[in-house]
Amino acid sequence: MSGFLFYRNGTLTHNEYASKLHHRLYTLLIPYLLWNLIAFLFFIAKHYPPLCPVFQGITEIPISFENFLKSFWEFRFEGLGESKSMPIDFPLWYVRDLMIVVLCSPLLYRLIKCGRLLVGLIGGIWLSFNPEFCGIDMTGFFFFTLGGYFSMNKVDLADIFKSRKAKISTMFLFVIVIIADMITRGETYHYLLHNITILTGMIVMFICADLILRLSIGKSTILIEHFASTTFFVYALHGLFVAPLRKGLCLALQPTSNTVAVMTYMLSILTTIILSLITYYVLKKLCPQFCSLLNGGR
Repeated sequence: MSGFLFYRNGTLTHNEYASKLHHRLYTLLIPYLLWNLIAFLFFIAKHYPPLCPVFQGITEIPISFENFLKSFWEFRFEGLGESKSMPIDFPLWYVRDLMIVVLCSPLLYRLIKCGRLLVGLIGGIWLSFNPEFCGIDMTGFFFFTLGGYFSMNKVDLADIFKSRKAKISTMFLFVIVIIADMITRGETYHYLLHNITILTGMIVMFICADLILRLSIGKSTILIEHFASTTFFVYALHGLFVAPLRKGLCLALQPTSNTVAVMTYMLSILTTIILSLITYYVLKKLCPQFCSLLNGGR
């Protein structure tokens, strides 16, 4: 979607590039810095002695200026099973990667203009081994370039998957690759299957979003419009809530079966969303300008 919107005019002049960079200073960079600063303050608070038992593993990482700087780029949670390079507010890895991709957008524009083969080559690299450089891999580059290709060539996914047969086939394929993804973990080829799952899942999400929009034609969309401005805020904040909430609920409920474990997991997600929304509306009421900065002016 980011690449689709970025290249929607079909051109990228010097003035357009400068204007887009200036706009993303407020929509991406400033929120990114603020949220990671807040996350680092949370990280410091977790070292408070009464909280240490709740955050075992996190508290083994020392508070230092080096880790403060790393928190804005590549804060690896060693020993906690995190293999992907992420900032301390981990959902914002996508924003970090997107900012780098935007800086490279003139080069990507040239590649897209060369045709679908280069876009396919980038996709093949992402699918197969996805090299990483300074914490940045090919994920953002591929999806941004793919979206840009669709935009510049006027390709409408809604037309490609408009038939019922195409929708059902894609959803059926998604179920198959999810199962394959789960049962092949640990295998050498699992990475390829996992990326196919991601790609197929994004298409399914697009199909579902398109269906919702079509069903909402002529109907009230006040509720959707009301919560639309909260999406980035919830996305940026939920990473600070979800892990401690999940652990707290597990300690409180102590699930003894898979069913209870799944219910506990779903409850942690629901609670995280509710708390994030409450935080958004309270902050918007008390400090609207700061809330706007955190939300990128959305």
